[in-house]
Amino acid sequence: MYVNLRKLRKEKNLTCDYMAKNLGYSNRSVYSKKERGLLPITIEEAKTISDILKVKIDDIFL
Repeated sequence: MYVNLRKLRKEKNLTCDYMAKNLGYSNRSVYSKKERGLLPITIEEAKTISDILKVKIDDIFL
């Protein structure tokens, strides 16, 4: 799951900073930890991430 999330983000040429900002984090550290699986991703965050990446939640998290 997390490998797919990083791969999709990189394919869209988006940075961790960009993702963090759009998820409301003050810096990329929290997003980076979530992307690496060190912190859980909530359903609300998953929805926002899928909107940012313009893909279905299933394409990222299943």
